[in-house]
Amino acid sequence: GQIKEEVIDKMQQIMINYLNDKEKLASWFGSYITDPKVSLNMPPEETIEDTKTLAVMLNSGAVLVGMEGVKISYIESPVASLFVEGYELPLESKDVELAKFLANEKMFSAADLNRFDEESIDSIVLDLYNRGYLYAE
Repeated sequence: GQIKEEVIDKMQQIMINYLNDKEKLASWFGSYITDPKVSLNMPPEETIEDTKTLAVMLNSGAVLVGMEGVKISYIESPVASLFVEGYELPLESKDVELAKFLANEKMFSAADLNRFDEESIDSIVLDLYNRGYLYAE
C-alpha cells in the first residue's frame, strides 16, 4: 500500500508539465470537474446509428433529455472541447455552438437540433446518446 517517493516525484513532474501547457491543463481540468463521483448514466436499450434514425425518433414527438446529474461543460480556448462525465470530445469550430447548447439545455426536440450542422449532431449528439448521457422521452 505504500506510495513511494519516486512515484510522487514522477507525479510532480507530470503536474508541472501540465501547468506549463495550457492546452493540457484545460483538457485535464474539463475532465476533472465533470468526472462523476458516482456514475449515473445507463447504457441505452439500443444505439442510434445516424441522424436519420434520430430525426425519425424526434419527429415522432420524442425529445432528448440529459440524464439527471450528468455534468456537461465546454471550453473554447485554448482548444475547443466538450466534457461529459469526465469524457472529452474535441470540437471543431463548427461544433462550438452545439456544445454550448448541450451544456446549457437539459431537454431538446427536433426543432432545437435542426439549427445545427448534421455532421455535428452525428459526431456529438449520437455519441452522447449511445454512451447513455442522453435518452429519449
